[in-house]
Amino acid sequence: MEPKKYSAGWIYGTLAFGVVCGAIIYYFMKPDPCKGCCPDDPKPGPVAMTGFLDGAAIASIADAPDAWGGRFYLAARADGSLTVLVGPIKEDGSHVPYEGETLEFRLFNSIADSRTELTPLSEERAEEVVKAASTAERPTWSLDVKAEVLKGLMEGDGVNGIGFQMRPTTDASWGFDVAPVTLTGDEAYLAGTPEKILMGAFPCPMHCPKEPALYLHLR
Repeated sequence: MEPKKYSAGWIYGTLAFGVVCGAIIYYFMKPDPCKGCCPDDPKPGPVAMTGFLDGAAIASIADAPDAWGGRFYLAARADGSLTVLVGPIKEDGSHVPYEGETLEFRLFNSIADSRTELTPLSEERAEEVVKAASTAERPTWSLDVKAEVLKGLMEGDGVNGIGFQMRPTTDASWGFDVAPVTLTGDEAYLAGTPEKILMGAFPCPMHCPKEPALYLHLR
């Protein structure tokens, strides 16, 4: 059987819908612990994901001048732990400034007071932390998401952020899954319904439809 083939434009501009593994699939497939029972019974617990962005951070990406959407990279902190780095992109795949003329990227650090704390990084430093996340077994990668998709994920009761989860795929590669979340205090809880979960469709470097120089991890 020949493998399915997809156009670069389709890969670049869309995401495949589906329920993902681990805590996410458990959350959506298990019975509601509070349905028909005591309000004191257990409720779904917080989730640990690779990174999060609150609504203000998502809006700053979607509303950046000339932005088509955002590019989300796997990155490494100074202690080696993995996180998410993001920057707005134009439709041609090039990065654009959030505002003004200075190109900047933002690295997820933590959740505090129901908001995400992000560190601004220069293009040079952003490239370093992205490449630092790469290993022989798991090359680092990126995922492009349209602004309209990001805004759509934020629509829903209680949704005030988006979570990004790195996961292995069935073909032994890696990908990003994207889910709406509720940020409360310093924790995140999955929000919305299963169809709101987005599975990354062939993230780069599996498929990179634009010039390699436009991706921090391919330079």
